[in-house]
Amino acid sequence: MILFDYIFYRIHNFYDRKKYIPVMMGIYFLFVFQLSVLFLLATVVNHLTDGVFSEQYLDRTSYNILYTLMLIPSFIFDLIRYSKKSHRKKIESKFHRWKKNRTIRTWQIFSLPVAVFLITILIAVSF
Repeated sequence: MILFDYIFYRIHNFYDRKKYIPVMMGIYFLFVFQLSVLFLLATVVNHLTDGVFSEQYLDRTSYNILYTLMLIPSFIFDLIRYSKKSHRKKIESKFHRWKKNRTIRTWQIFSLPVAVFLITILIAVSF
């Protein structure tokens, strides 16, 4: 959870400075990141199990339902967790003076989902 909290903190701060719905943008970004991680994990499991998530075992509707059932609870959890002002204050106090804020740039945070998707594609193509 510390990774998600830190990502939310950085995205929230970025959009807070821009005065553009920082809470929802942080939650949306976390959702995209979690989606990319889910696809990466599904791709790895798919290759390790010889296609348990392939069309051979799941039809398209079942595939979509499976991913939806995994993503909706995650989105609702993030929405509830990060909508609470008390939790946002706790995260801010935790990461405000964190030394890694100077070394980890905001563009690196924004590129995380893209990097995870690229890794997923590389794994899918290479095996």
